[in-house]
Amino acid sequence: MRITGGDLKKKRLFCPKGLKIRPTTDKVREALFQIISANFFDDFSELVALDLFSGTGALGIEAISRGVTHCVFVEKSSLSIKYLKRNLRDLGLISKAKIIKKDTYKYLNSTEVSGLTYDLIFCDPPYEKGHLQRLINVFEEKNVLLSAKGVLIVEERKSALFNNEQLKLLELVMVKRYGDTKLFFFRKRQKSL
Repeated sequence: MRITGGDLKKKRLFCPKGLKIRPTTDKVREALFQIISANFFDDFSELVALDLFSGTGALGIEAISRGVTHCVFVEKSSLSIKYLKRNLRDLGLISKAKIIKKDTYKYLNSTEVSGLTYDLIFCDPPYEKGHLQRLINVFEEKNVLLSAKGVLIVEERKSALFNNEQLKLLELVMVKRYGDTKLFFFRKRQKSL
């Protein structure tokens, strides 16, 4: 695996084989950031990111490479965090990162998120376990973390479906498919004047 853009383009990301980690592929990461650049933010230099279910950190590290000033990584697996720390250290990104060892849902429902906002929120949960709906329900109920102009991206298997009619605070802006992967892009619903 390699970083696909920014200052660290072509640098290797360490991801051991045989673990139950499914990092976002280079092709999907590159497409994801092209979509963000073309549709949401053309400049990443003032943005702050959150990488939920971060695994070895591929999405958050890619964001930092492209100019994000800081990224918080939330991961519960000690083994994944070991490799995430290695990637951050090897790439010289320790000062631009914070790692929180916690279950994503416990983090989203904790008091430590009070008052925090992020411009880019990446969610790459295990496929086909109902995480897409569950995550969106938490963001809808809690109205937490996503900045007014921010983008929430959830990665899921290509067969995943989402009924956006139930959304009140968020809106599903687009869905893109790449091979076995679907990317769902959400934003806060804009208030009418």
